[in-house]
Amino acid sequence: LTVPADLPPGMYAINLEVLDGGKRLPIQREGLARPIFPEKSVVLGPAFVGRGDPVTEDRVVVPSRRQANLENKVALLGYGLALGPRYLDLTTYCKALSVIREDYSIFAHLTDNEDRALTKNDLQPEGNPYPTTLWRPGEVVSVPFHFDLPPDFAPEGHRLAIGFYTPDNFRRLSVLDPAGHPFTDTIFLRLAPSSKE
Repeated sequence: LTVPADLPPGMYAINLEVLDGGKRLPIQREGLARPIFPEKSVVLGPAFVGRGDPVTEDRVVVPSRRQANLENKVALLGYGLALGPRYLDLTTYCKALSVIREDYSIFAHLTDNEDRALTKNDLQPEGNPYPTTLWRPGEVVSVPFHFDLPPDFAPEGHRLAIGFYTPDNFRRLSVLDPAGHPFTDTIFLRLAPSSKE
């Protein structure tokens, strides 16, 4: 199969169908009276679509730098923001620090400065075509989030809280200080210079 060059890397399924003049036929084994797959298609996979050379830190431009080490598994390098009248687009730039053996969920919550959530955006493994277990050490992965905003939204009164967690027990990865000690499980990003971080 030839896939589009801009297809994001990740796990995909392949649908197999048998057509006769454009009409889908049941799939069956020769000699059997009834179809094996009466629903007329078979899902093959999962099929992994990779990328060529992984994107490394020297090959990516990070608009706003913000370093954070999450348990020596993932590092946040920084982020980019696009703020419109009724929307906020966030792109985080994460670097795999080691082989990741867990498909983590990635969360981005838009909160006020008292940490009351205005809206939440969690990228779950089943909805992520490029889960963290496929990230290669040293690879930089950009993770986009989109938020719809109310008409009276004031950037200076809000910030973004982001992090990683295990979806089966909701345990968050800890952010390590320079000495390697955990001190929080949430990274705060500013929307405006007046926001506290």
